[in-house]
Amino acid sequence: MKKFIIFFVISLSCFAQNQSWTWQNPSLQGNNLTDVFFINSSSGWAVGDAGTILNTTDGGNVWIEQTSGTDENLSAVYFINENNGWICGTWGIILKTTNGGKDWIKKRLTGAEDYQSIFFTDSLNGWVGGQLKILYNTTDGGETWEYNKIFSFSAYEIKSIFFQNKNNGWVVGDGGLLAQTTNSGEDWVYKKIGDTLNLTSIYFIDDNLGWAIGGIEWTDNDIILRTTDAGENWIFKSTNLTKWLKSIYFIDKQNGAALGYDCVILSSDGGNTWKRTADSIYGNSIIFTENNVGWIVGDNGYTFKSLDSGKTWINLSEGIRDDLNTVFLLIPLMDGLLVKRVQY
Repeated sequence: MKKFIIFFVISLSCFAQNQSWTWQNPSLQGNNLTDVFFINSSSGWAVGDAGTILNTTDGGNVWIEQTSGTDENLSAVYFINENNGWICGTWGIILKTTNGGKDWIKKRLTGAEDYQSIFFTDSLNGWVGGQLKILYNTTDGGETWEYNKIFSFSAYEIKSIFFQNKNNGWVVGDGGLLAQTTNSGEDWVYKKIGDTLNLTSIYFIDDNLGWAIGGIEWTDNDIILRTTDAGENWIFKSTNLTKWLKSIYFIDKQNGAALGYDCVILSSDGGNTWKRTADSIYGNSIIFTENNVGWIVGDNGYTFKSLDSGKTWINLSEGIRDDLNTVFLLIPLMDGLLVKRVQY
């Protein structure tokens, strides 16, 4: 295993004035990134562990870290326009902004559930879900949240929420969870797909055509479900190209991409067939903008960009990600130099 020794030279005046640390390596930061969302080709956000929020307003050329006001791990982000957005995370945390993330308002729902997915259909109506079949909805833009008592299909985690419109929505998760509402969550219909399927992501390109992905429990097999009739029937498929699938996005009715365990897989025929590309990408979330530019974020701050609809990917991350073994602090004093060694 590689070992690296890092030296810091710190003046007393600077050290006294600033007791905080900022990321020097890797660039821009090294926390795990769990979700990425673009509202258009210019404006996007990525979220991750330790309250990490990154924002770009120039199509990803520059990413700026926003102040979240929390050190909880953040799981998912959703914006309806360049100003209004929401983030969910561990220990019931929900963040809301009305100015593009310049300020984030923190809320914590009752209980200590970890939330995995958040989705809004407009500025008022939204959903958040996560551990222990917990599903909440809001009708006032996230000011208040109501526990959805009707939803009681699974004892496992909700992994993904997707609504085609205010009334029609879907929830997927562990234990074969695939449920649909057609009346804004007043009723939910459970689709029987088998309790060994663990679904991680769902996406609809229109009212009828949609996909859900994940894996088969106790195996390394991936699974893709596809519907062409608004979810009345689902066609099952394993690609055998990778292990479990994590995230899916379709650019149009024909062209889509999904994140596997260690790669990206692409389809050009609506999900009937898939091919493996971009090996050695360990991502958590994938999205495309309207100009077919793709984005992937993953652990240790890794960020990838595609300019050709996902065929090839550029690693935008810089720096060393090996474990650091020792840090030396070199502090100038009046009569000499103080060397402080910190062993990990």
